[in-house]
Amino acid sequence: MKSFKVGKKNIGDGYPTYIVGEMAWSHDGSVEKAKKIIKACVDAKCNAVNFHITCLEDYMVPHYQADEKSSSAYEKLSELSIPFDAWPEIFNYTKKLGIQISALCNDVKSAELVKELNPDVCMFHASCITEERLIRKIAQIGKPVFFAMGGSTIEEISQAIEWLNEEGCNEIALLYGIQNYPTKLEDNNANFIKTLKKIFSRPVGFSDHTDAEDPLALVVPLMGIPIGANIIEKHITHDRSVKGTDYFAALNPEEMSTFVEYIRRIETIFGSKEIRPFSEAEKSYRQMVRKRTVAIKDLKTGHLLTEDDVHAMRSIEGIPLDKIKPYFGKKLNKSVKKFDPIIDELF
Repeated sequence: MKSFKVGKKNIGDGYPTYIVGEMAWSHDGSVEKAKKIIKACVDAKCNAVNFHITCLEDYMVPHYQADEKSSSAYEKLSELSIPFDAWPEIFNYTKKLGIQISALCNDVKSAELVKELNPDVCMFHASCITEERLIRKIAQIGKPVFFAMGGSTIEEISQAIEWLNEEGCNEIALLYGIQNYPTKLEDNNANFIKTLKKIFSRPVGFSDHTDAEDPLALVVPLMGIPIGANIIEKHITHDRSVKGTDYFAALNPEEMSTFVEYIRRIETIFGSKEIRPFSEAEKSYRQMVRKRTVAIKDLKTGHLLTEDDVHAMRSIEGIPLDKIKPYFGKKLNKSVKKFDPIIDELF
């Protein structure tokens, strides 16, 4: 596993999950809404917030539609895009709040802007995974790179990593996630995270797009942690009830706080694979529940203990069952009542 650092945060196996609040287009083109979402990520204790930065004229043809039923995506996103000259204000605001910035560059002009704004992480979308010029441009920014690879072949992923490496970027993480909104539970195929880690020996994250109205929206991403996800990316919005852009899978601010808390609590259960001494909790449990040797009847002083005199029962005191045999045939130095523990001091 080629782990690396984003600032002071370690990304890789054995480190806390790196949590990214994905703003995407949930800001609806409003700088103030963007700031509200950023503050929510800070309050929720996310490690980073992800911005989509786009020069729409370079990113999408004017007549582009996501499907036959959709209206022009270009027209819609034109209304929702944050202009280039507003991003410095957003970056400065975010840096003052102390949360890391992940900047997803959708085109070369956006990558040039991002280089000036100095994020902590650069990203590119799965839609750009075969775009050599853009990927090389992002690598040249000189930051760790996360990239989405939903719907990409192993060969396309390998090629993208090769382009990044050739530009001197080796701090790379893959973000696995099914890119439909919302994602059906059965479409996730989350076990593929294991395969990606085995093939590429790099950190792999889980980008979740479960319907945010489903109670499992707070659970499905957690399943990525035992599978091996090093990064969890979750959409966040200012108010899902408004049903703005990217609301389907986006959590409200208070839900994001709960979500991050769940991750941090879940992380505490895994511990180590190594054989180790008992914890204090295990010692206490062992002492409380183990069966021990007790008298099954009253026994007089001078009696020679036999196997028929004792029984295995749950008791706080008593010689452990695997240690009692050497005591058979020994003389008791005091009397014992039924259910009294058989202890070393009796001989």
